[in-house]
Amino acid sequence: MDIILMRHGRAEAAQHSISDDARELTRKGKEETISGIPFLREKLDTERPILIWSSPAARAGQTAQIVAEGLGISDVVSQGFLYPGNGEVLMQSLPQISDDTQLIIVGHEPHLSLWSERFFGTPLVFEKGMAAAFRVTQRSPLTADLMWVMTKGRDKDKKKLSEPPLSRKDFAEMLLVQAEKVLSLREDLLARPDEPAAVHAFRVQVRKLRSLIAFVKPTMDSADHAPLRNEFRAMHNRLSYLRETDVLLNLWQELRDKHGLMGVSDLTRVFERERTKEARKVQVFAASTFVPDALVSLSEAIGFWADAEDRPDAFDAFASVRFKTWRGNIKTAVKELDIRDYAAIHLLRIRFKKLRYVQDALPPLSKESPLESENLKDIQDALGRICDIYINISALDKMTSPKLSREIGLFVGALMKQREELEKQARSLLKKK
Repeated sequence: MDIILMRHGRAEAAQHSISDDARELTRKGKEETISGIPFLREKLDTERPILIWSSPAARAGQTAQIVAEGLGISDVVSQGFLYPGNGEVLMQSLPQISDDTQLIIVGHEPHLSLWSERFFGTPLVFEKGMAAAFRVTQRSPLTADLMWVMTKGRDKDKKKLSEPPLSRKDFAEMLLVQAEKVLSLREDLLARPDEPAAVHAFRVQVRKLRSLIAFVKPTMDSADHAPLRNEFRAMHNRLSYLRETDVLLNLWQELRDKHGLMGVSDLTRVFERERTKEARKVQVFAASTFVPDALVSLSEAIGFWADAEDRPDAFDAFASVRFKTWRGNIKTAVKELDIRDYAAIHLLRIRFKKLRYVQDALPPLSKESPLESENLKDIQDALGRICDIYINISALDKMTSPKLSREIGLFVGALMKQREELEKQARSLLKKK
């Protein structure tokens, strides 16, 4: 099965007098959509079934209809879940599609970007009229390869996907898409507060946003940057203890399963009580206005920052130099790293995270060979797990109850052995850099 994610064309501006779902395509939006038809005809296989799903919003429906007419398809299926971007319903709907079908999904941002990253592992920012085709390689869990990208009716060469941003406005648009993802994942967390995956996804997205804000720090006034840095740091830190508790609980359960430990575990009960208590606190925090207020502040600050640009090529040059500087800092830190030095590992881990998040959001910013995202993630994960183990052991050492001493001793011993194995893995991965 091939899945083509497509954003609607240019539409009327938002107005108080008209509902969002009633906004129609502009004349230019229709023309740009029509101009993409020859490319779609060339890329799609007319011998295979083609199915078009569209959001019920007017601008998406009109885009889908233009595509259908251009491809000689009689029907467009309106799917209500595409307007609010319900990814779970999308995933539940895909099994009914046959393997040889080419499914075109016409929808909206930020949902298309979320889906391309969440389901296909390819972070893309969808411009109006842009389409990206993925070939499904595995149904469960869903994995797919990126085949081609079309932007405003033109083929976007894969090499061009790796070009740096041309202006502050480009960067600001990408940053706001990432901010929308934070808002979307906040809603997911509120709906599923007991799911560790929901907590982790929200926390990771906040961390991505923090990395991107840090990337442009030298170009922002400190009076504008400092409040943003502090707000998103506080947001991230507020989720840290719950994440640490989830990691402890998961590792402990894995250890019990591995050794066939049956029966009631006092340590499990302690972790579960702590998790429940902390989850309630996080839910209260997530339901407050802190997150949306911080995103509004970001939107305003980044808007003023983008509007203050004098020359588009100035940011392009800055971004390239900044990226190379971050890479250079990592190479220096790798050469000097003592794998048993927790503070040094933690700092290097953060640097790897920042570099990978920036490279994935703006891939890549250097004309030199980019650092492979998969290898970056492997290193980040290995260093992260080493850091987690230091934190885990520290937390366990603070538990002084005699009732827990046997289980804690077993757990700490297993963690120390795991840390030794991870240190070997990290050394091997770092030698490749």
